[in-house]
Amino acid sequence: MTDRHLDDLRRAALATLPDPAAYREELGAPKADLVDLLTTERGLVLVGEPGAGKTTALHRLAADLLADGGPVPIVLSLSAGSWRVEPHRLSGLRWASAQDVVPADEWDTEALERAQRLSVAKLEQVDHAVDTAVDWLATDVARLYRVPARRVAEWLRETPCPVVLLLDGLDEIRHADDRRRCVEALTLLKRRLSTGIVVCAREDPGGLGAVVEVPPLSAETVDTRLADAGLTALREACLRDEELVDLLATPLALTLAVDGYRDRPVTDTEVGLLKSGGLDRLWEVGLPAGADALRGLARLMELGDRDVFTVESLNLAWVRRAGLRPVRSPAAWLYAVLAVAASVCVVVLAARATDVGFAVLCAGVLAGSATAQAHTARNPTDRRASRLDLGDFVATRWTLDWRAGLTALTTCALTGLVMGASVGIFGGAAGLALGALPGVAAGLAVGVVTLPSGAAARPRRSAPGWTFTVRLAAGVLGLALALGLSFAVLLLVDRLFTAYIHHLMLATTTGVWLAAFAVSLHGWWSHRLAVKTVTRAGVLPDDLDAFVAAGVLREVPDGHAFAHRTLRTHLGTLPSGW
Repeated sequence: MTDRHLDDLRRAALATLPDPAAYREELGAPKADLVDLLTTERGLVLVGEPGAGKTTALHRLAADLLADGGPVPIVLSLSAGSWRVEPHRLSGLRWASAQDVVPADEWDTEALERAQRLSVAKLEQVDHAVDTAVDWLATDVARLYRVPARRVAEWLRETPCPVVLLLDGLDEIRHADDRRRCVEALTLLKRRLSTGIVVCAREDPGGLGAVVEVPPLSAETVDTRLADAGLTALREACLRDEELVDLLATPLALTLAVDGYRDRPVTDTEVGLLKSGGLDRLWEVGLPAGADALRGLARLMELGDRDVFTVESLNLAWVRRAGLRPVRSPAAWLYAVLAVAASVCVVVLAARATDVGFAVLCAGVLAGSATAQAHTARNPTDRRASRLDLGDFVATRWTLDWRAGLTALTTCALTGLVMGASVGIFGGAAGLALGALPGVAAGLAVGVVTLPSGAAARPRRSAPGWTFTVRLAAGVLGLALALGLSFAVLLLVDRLFTAYIHHLMLATTTGVWLAAFAVSLHGWWSHRLAVKTVTRAGVLPDDLDAFVAAGVLREVPDGHAFAHRTLRTHLGTLPSGW
């Protein structure tokens, strides 16, 4: 029986690769048959200098696997993986690959039993680590290739495995700790699963498989390519200067030289600029007209530590890391005015129903509850970022995570019940009802407003607008529920003491809700403000598709990426307008 999802994955893999024949014509591909070597070793590391052709070799391997009908290749960028956002998911894997050894001098029964118990515990921890790493990969593959994450996890665990992982960009992971954690996860997967793993790196990280070096081009290859392109002047300069030959001894440099010097004279001055500038000079002469308009986008991605760009994923955290000053937002001031007005109304109601002193207490409770909720949102979690900074749920694949949402609702409702009952118990049955019911309603309000979100299997074009609509509706309904129950109980019970409890719960509910609602809409507001900021700064070029056609950018499942990391680095270091 054919696997429909596996066929979908194969079609998606084909769609992400250009014509396979183009890879076979590329220079610098490894001489070894990578398909046979991968079958034998099950793990490969393609090593070479930047621009040496590692990514080209990886894509050629993917094309060969698809042509041969073998395991379906899954090409992933390690520098853009979800584990960078959630590093805690892959933490502490170093111990997982350790071998359990019983000391030779401990052969008594008690020591053996202790060692066996320890081995069982470690094996359980290793299994949990494998599950975590598989979940990371399945989530990324499902997001990029539009297949169910559950099926991806099943494929990775099958023997023989119907997929092979082709992982690029290990050295583009900027932080050493993240790079080490990634290598540990891949090493563990290679030992425990049957799937093939191929990694591109400048140096062998160790433990991932056989090393295949992508060699530099020979002088004869460089000379032949220049002669075929009709670049007589550049060819003669290379014959006179071996240093120039070494500069062009990578597929990337040679391709840029052929494109850039086709209509440009090669004088002695130009040769000097080429030797001193190296790859940066080749980018200057090889880029098509108008490509310098991308320098703002390159700098935004370079400083924001992003490999893939989509307008929908912009947020203030990204913009601030890039050094841009966000534009001012009237919506923030409007919300602040409305929040102050709501707080004043609660205090006035408390003063009229009770006394001024209690109204001051309610004002303090309102401010304290709002501050506590806001502090919780700003405080970094185990993801090394606050909930306010993790605003990527407005991206094109935003959807509600109903299971996590029900958990949040239940937790918040129980918390509100305990808090409300604790306050209302001093007023007897009436006070208990007046405190518990609004407490539950307040918990539900906060839970609804802060509903978790996840990655949808299919893109949603109007995700920012959908986010705003859902969060706004949830917030209004949650507040109406909380206040409606509170006032309903107050109408049923006519006692002075219940008025104190009522307004105290009203102040707490209002404070928590105001902060929770601001946190809930922060992702939408952050996205809208970031788009206005980059638009006003002139960072984004007018037509990204034109640069895709020119080969400067490439389309990836998540959006747009630069054709080569060195191009992004080159453009990102040029002077910008902000």
